[in-house]
Amino acid sequence: LLAPGAVVGDQQFAVGGSQLLTPPALGGAGPAENAFFVNGLNITNFVTGLGGATVPFEFYKNVEVKTGGYSAEFGRATGGIINATTKSGTNDFVFELHGTWSPDSLRQDSPDTPAGPHYLGIVNSLSEFDEQTLTLEMGGPIIRDRLFAYGIVAYNDTEAQTATSSGTTGTLNRDVFSDEPFYGVKLDGYITADHRLEFTYFDTSSSRTRDSFNYNPITGVIGTTALNTTVLSQGGENWVSRYTGTFTNWLTVSAAYGESTDDSSTLPQPTT
Repeated sequence: LLAPGAVVGDQQFAVGGSQLLTPPALGGAGPAENAFFVNGLNITNFVTGLGGATVPFEFYKNVEVKTGGYSAEFGRATGGIINATTKSGTNDFVFELHGTWSPDSLRQDSPDTPAGPHYLGIVNSLSEFDEQTLTLEMGGPIIRDRLFAYGIVAYNDTEAQTATSSGTTGTLNRDVFSDEPFYGVKLDGYITADHRLEFTYFDTSSSRTRDSFNYNPITGVIGTTALNTTVLSQGGENWVSRYTGTFTNWLTVSAAYGESTDDSSTLPQPTT
């Protein structure tokens, strides 16, 4: 959102029904008209076009936002390109451990608009989001000056709450995200100084359990018994192989092949 021409997308485009996950609008286009790339792999949600695979920020080395004039290797977008490259191993061994805690108590809610008990839309005053993360990174040489490896494992403990009002009735959703870790691996091999092979793999598979409750926007009373419980599966395995070769000062050849998978299914849970 710091890029020129980037604005917050309309909440109607929120991913997974959570206004906390709203893709940006770039270059005057809609949130569903962007494309997301990691090491040359298109990780855009190919069902809805909204957002891309969720990757921990620590996995990235560089992220650039292109809102026009991008080259032919990109495309499939009328808005912007979010292009990221990941970290790689070097001749130095690296070990890093990160931890974050983002409590809801330190977040400020947007006002409910319009004001009053009969407003329509999202009830921001009831929104909650609490997140804790633990990330482990390792990198170094397998064969010095020739073959390098980098790996990352990220654990996440997240809970969220959102509420919507239709005037006299409302619904409150409580989401608990699974603790399935994110895995990522990057291999870099230098055949010669001018010819390079890369392999990137990461697994974004996760799920979240959503309990839905009745909410009375007039009295502010929230139901004590869940109306229904659903499990939202998302993410999947992603990988890409890439070759880059420099033959002359004016000729460079690059080729890549990869696959991106996304579950994106909603499964109702049996009731007793």
